[in-house]
Amino acid sequence: MKKLIRKILLVASIIMMLLMSGFMLVKKYLDRKTQFKKSSENFFYQIESIMDSNSEEFDVAISEIKENCMTKAQAASYILSNLTSKITPLKLREIAAIIDVDEIHLFNSEGVLYLGSQEKYIGFSFDSGEQMAFFKPLLENKDLFLCQEIMPNTAEGKNMQYSALWSENRKFIVQIGYEPHRISEMTERNELPYIFSLLTDSLESNIIAIDPKSFKVKGSARTDLVGKSIEYLGMKRSFFKEKGNNFTFVSKQGDKFFSVHKKSGDIILCRIIPYSELFDDFFDDIFCFILHIIISFIVFYFLLAKVFDRYIVNSINRVNCGLKKIGEGNLEEKIRVDSIPEFMELSEYINNMVGQLKKDLTEDILTGLASRRAFYSEINKYFYAGECPAAAFYMIDADSLKYVNDTYGHEIGDMYLMKIATILKSIPASNRIIARLGGDEFVVVVYGEIRAEFNRYFESYKELRSSSKIIISMSEELNVSFSIGMSIANEDGTNYHELLKVADKRMYQDKISRKKSRKL
Repeated sequence: MKKLIRKILLVASIIMMLLMSGFMLVKKYLDRKTQFKKSSENFFYQIESIMDSNSEEFDVAISEIKENCMTKAQAASYILSNLTSKITPLKLREIAAIIDVDEIHLFNSEGVLYLGSQEKYIGFSFDSGEQMAFFKPLLENKDLFLCQEIMPNTAEGKNMQYSALWSENRKFIVQIGYEPHRISEMTERNELPYIFSLLTDSLESNIIAIDPKSFKVKGSARTDLVGKSIEYLGMKRSFFKEKGNNFTFVSKQGDKFFSVHKKSGDIILCRIIPYSELFDDFFDDIFCFILHIIISFIVFYFLLAKVFDRYIVNSINRVNCGLKKIGEGNLEEKIRVDSIPEFMELSEYINNMVGQLKKDLTEDILTGLASRRAFYSEINKYFYAGECPAAAFYMIDADSLKYVNDTYGHEIGDMYLMKIATILKSIPASNRIIARLGGDEFVVVVYGEIRAEFNRYFESYKELRSSSKIIISMSEELNVSFSIGMSIANEDGTNYHELLKVADKRMYQDKISRKKSRKL
C-alpha cells in the first residue's frame, strides 16, 4: 500500500509539474482570448441593437396585415350572408377579387371545407393539419373571430394569412386568406451589409453573419465575402453545432484564426481574428519558470509522502482491519479513525451502516415487527433439540390488501398493514413473538400459557378485526380486516413447521368461510 501510494504521489507530482509548466505557455493566449470574447460580445450587442430597431417596422407591418385580414373576413361574411343568388366557386372568386384576397373558403358545421374559390381545397377539414386545426374552436363557439399568424398552409406549404368567423346567418364558416407579399419582401431584404458598414473594428479582425441553413455569408465587413460558403473561409459546419461559442480554424492559405460566434435570430454572428494576435511571444520567461517548478515539486513530493503515510495509509489500514472483522460476521465491531475529519466521518458512516444492517436483519421496516429472519431465529430457540413447549401459533393474512392498494394507493395499503400490526401488538402477553413474514402475512406465537389463555387471545384478535378502522380522509374511513388461524403445540403438531402449516391452513379456511358469509 505504502509503495503504491508513493508511486501515485510521484506520478501525480510529475503530472502537476508538467501542467504548471504548460500554464505559462497558454496564459497570455487565454488572457487575449478572454479579451477578444468580451469585445466580441460588445460588437454582437451593437449589431443586435441595430437589428432590433429595424425589426420595429416589421412588427408594425405584421399588425397592420392582421387587422386588414380580419376586416376582409368580416366583409366576406357580410357579403355572403346577404347574397341572394346561389354561392358558387365562380361567385367566391368574384368576391375574393372585390375584397382583394387570394382565397375564400366555406366550412360546414362539421368543419369540412365544402365550397371555395380554390376548388382543389374542397374536402379539407379542420382535422387535416396543424395549420387548419387552429380554427377548430369555431365549431364550439359561433361567436369567435379567429385570425391566424402567417404560416405555411396545409395544402401547399406556402406562407398565408388566414382569418375566419361564422357568417352572419350562422349557416357556415367563412375563411379568407391571402399571401402577405409585403412581409415576404421585408423578410428577404438583406440589411446586414449596411449594419456592418456602421461598425468599425480597431483590431485586425473581421465580423460576418452566417445563414445557419445554407452556411453562407450573408453579411461581412469585407463585402467580397458575402455569398461565400464558410468552407471558403476554412470553417466547418460542425464547428457551430458543437457546444461552446468559439473555435479555432485554419484558412486555405494556411493562416490560423480564432472565432467567436453567437446565434442571433435567424443568423449566426461570427467574429474572427488571426491567431498571431492572440499568441504573443513569451518564451523568454519559460526556462526560469520551469526550473522553479522542478525545485518546488521535489520539496512538495517528499513532504506530501510523509503526510500520506501518517494520515492516509495508517488510517486506511485501520479501516480495513475493522471491515475485515465485520465481513467475518462480527457486527458488534466499531470502527473509529479520527486522524482527519474525513476518516472520522467515514467511520461513522460504516458504523451506522452496520447498525442499520443489524436492524434490517431483525426488524420489518414498515411495521416495526420482527422480520422473517428474526422470527425463525427466535422460534428455533424455543423448539431447540426437538422440544415442544406449550405454545399457540396464530397465522394472520390481511384481507383485500390488493383491493386497498389498487383503490386507494400503496400509501393507504401501508397504513392498512401497520394498523394490523398495531392490533397484533395490542393483546397483552408476557411471552410472545410477533412477526411480518412478508407481504400481507403475519404470525404471532404465544408460549408459556395455558390452553384457555391461548383461546382467549384468539377470540380477542377476531373481535378486534371487526372494529378497527383507518381514516382515509375527513369524510371516509376504511374497515381493517384480516383472516386468522390457530394451532396448538402438542395438539396439532410437535415442531413449529407443522404448527405453522396447520395455523396457515385454518387461516385460509377462515378466509373462505368469511367470504361465503359476506355473500349470503
